[in-house]
Amino acid sequence: LIFDKYAPKWLIRQAIMIDNLRGFIKKKYLKNVFNFTRTKTPDNCVLIIECNQYHGVTLQSLVCYFHRLGINVELLVHPAIIESQALGALRGVKCWPIWYKLLCLKKYQSKLDSYDYIFVNTSNIYKYENLLHSLGKRVPRKNNVFAYVHAADEMQRNSIYDYIDRKRLFKLSSMLGEIDVENFISPILFYGNKPKRKRNTEKTRFISVGNIRTKTKDMDLLLHAVSLLASQGEKSFEVNIVGDLGSSYARKIRKKAKTLGIADFFIWHGSVDYIKLEELCFSCDFILSLLNEKLHSDYIDKKTSGTNLLAYGYCIPPIIEHSFSKFFPSAEKCTISYETCLATAMKEAIDMSAERYDSLVVCIDAMAKQQQEESLANLKKAIAF
Repeated sequence: LIFDKYAPKWLIRQAIMIDNLRGFIKKKYLKNVFNFTRTKTPDNCVLIIECNQYHGVTLQSLVCYFHRLGINVELLVHPAIIESQALGALRGVKCWPIWYKLLCLKKYQSKLDSYDYIFVNTSNIYKYENLLHSLGKRVPRKNNVFAYVHAADEMQRNSIYDYIDRKRLFKLSSMLGEIDVENFISPILFYGNKPKRKRNTEKTRFISVGNIRTKTKDMDLLLHAVSLLASQGEKSFEVNIVGDLGSSYARKIRKKAKTLGIADFFIWHGSVDYIKLEELCFSCDFILSLLNEKLHSDYIDKKTSGTNLLAYGYCIPPIIEHSFSKFFPSAEKCTISYETCLATAMKEAIDMSAERYDSLVVCIDAMAKQQQEESLANLKKAIAF
């Protein structure tokens, strides 16, 4: 898919299909794929489907919400989701691997019909194929199918209303005004008792999570901020970077950090599973959004950033450009925002007292719990509709 900017969409779809199939054969998943159709479906059960390698961060929360409503859960997901341990500490939830083309088989169709509910976590397959369209007329009863709408353009691209009732569509945040969906489910409910967040005393630890691409992160802004802090003699901090390091942009940024003489401030973790990600989120003090209004204006109204979800889910105070602070209604009480200078915000974080830090955590925890309660109520209402 290196040349996907130039290749026709039909060729890209074939390449994706072959690549997926090769992965299943190589990893010996085919046996488990067909076992899925042979097992008995539990009573009062929802099947959550994710055919892509991404958006695994939402799955654990969906499972928790359905469990709180007393509904059993099974998952049908891309093998990479299983390997990334997206369910975290959750145990006892069946998680089946899927090659999306199998969903059109008759055996799969009858199996899908055996579930009381189906939740489509992502309706696109690698942006080029619509999962709901692939299922065609065999999408089970329209009134028991739910789906996330991750971005505003999904609505037009997928004709999603043809398959799912508007009342059963959800956006990831109530703040996404450009997405024409009434309800939301914030995927910020994670399993288990989380440890109380404590501020590191010896060194302030920042973390950035997500794809290292110009479309999602302004890494040059971060390099400039770290360079500025270093030139002022500030040394009591580190920046943890979580994300695929294989892109040309990531390699360029790492090389630039060395050239600027600031490489020692960075810890490059690469891609990690969700167990490790949770560990890192709890060991760090602040999470960096690295969104820039000039480059990432879509994240203001049309889609949400995974950084916001992690900030709420793990009660880790975010450092964000002021334009994006709307995702935190009491932003001045739970975030550090800046207009143009990230270095100033990072310095404020480094010098912050333990008392103020604790107040940020308490505030963001309270907002997270409110969103969780509203999300649960929205899901319950949609099921009863």
